[in-house]
Amino acid sequence: MDVELIKEIAHQVVDQSILYNWKIYALLIALFLVYFVIKIFLESYFGKRGEQLARKSDLKGIIDEIKKTTEAVESIKNSIEADIWIKKEFNILRRQKLEELLILLYKHKEEVHKEIKQAVIDNQDFSRDTSIDRITAIHKLYFPELDDVMKEFYTAFTDTSTWIVEALQQKADERKQGKTHPSVRHEHLEKYAVIIGSITNSIGSVENRAKLVMNDLRRI
Repeated sequence: MDVELIKEIAHQVVDQSILYNWKIYALLIALFLVYFVIKIFLESYFGKRGEQLARKSDLKGIIDEIKKTTEAVESIKNSIEADIWIKKEFNILRRQKLEELLILLYKHKEEVHKEIKQAVIDNQDFSRDTSIDRITAIHKLYFPELDDVMKEFYTAFTDTSTWIVEALQQKADERKQGKTHPSVRHEHLEKYAVIIGSITNSIGSVENRAKLVMNDLRRI
């Protein structure tokens, strides 16, 4: 608005002629419309700007949540894969140990026959079978599911050891009596078949259960 127009408005205000000047009203209406348009524009602009900022904030929050969820899923996935790998490796080891356990049981049976023949029948020096320690270690460390059948084997082992010790004691008593060729009483020897049978049956029970365990290990 130039200086002359301002002066004109001031002059008309003084002499009240402004009340009859339509140009002044038109100017005021124009100024009001301009103000109204600018107000609507600014409100719309800042409203949309605020919505955009809110959307950006929400989007950032969503992205952060997705990132956290992805990291959590990845961590769980890695943990599961590690557990599966460890379990697979342990099961491979268990299959090897199961085979070793059965071989040691077969070896023990042979050693018992040999021990009885040397010590009880042939009066020879003998060395005790030490595979029982290895058998026990493998069983306790790797195969708790064999507890009941291994208990049967340990019972047979104890009975066999007791039978051999009693036979040796009988021969030692005869030596004390001056006998050159000590022998074991006939009724004691008759238990030999029962002793060997108990060992054979107990190993057979372990063998049958081991087959089931091996099948389970193959499926994992």
